[in-house]
Parts: sequence; structure tokens; C-alpha cells
Amino acid sequence: MLGALWAAMLLMVIAWGYMQIKGGFLVRREYFLCSFGLMAGQVAATIECLEKEAWGTGILQLYFFVATGIGALVRYRAKA
Repeated sequence: MLGALWAAMLLMVIAWGYMQIKGGFLVRREYFLCSFGLMAGQVAATIECLEKEAWGTGILQLYFFVATGIGALVRYRAKA
């Protein structure tokens, strides 16, 4: 299980890095793939935080998960 969590967190870092390389200007498909990568890593980080009983950090990761999800929904509903 730990390997899967770290793999998901690696996916999050890769997605974040790709978004930084592109300067934040992503086409829809790239944006959704990056959002998926970020959200997968955030879920994994939350699970690890809860296992380590780092409640504050776990709650913060859930907040980032919700914020990323809302961003993806806003982008999905946008025309273009």
C-alpha cells in the first residue's frame, strides 16, 4: 500500500512540474490530466497523514483536494 501512496504522490509532483513548465497555460485536456494527477497525490498524502495521525496536515490536504476539484469543474464548465 505504501508504494501505491508514493506513486500517487509522485504523479502529483509530475503534474505540478508539468504545469509549472507550461507556465500554467494548459489546454483543456492537459488541465484535466494535471488536475487528476494533483488530486490523486492529494488523496495519497491525506491517507498517509491520517495513518501518521497528522490531523492538521490531513485536513489541509483535503482542502487542497476540494479546491483542485472546484478548479477542474470551473474549467470544465468554461466555454472554449
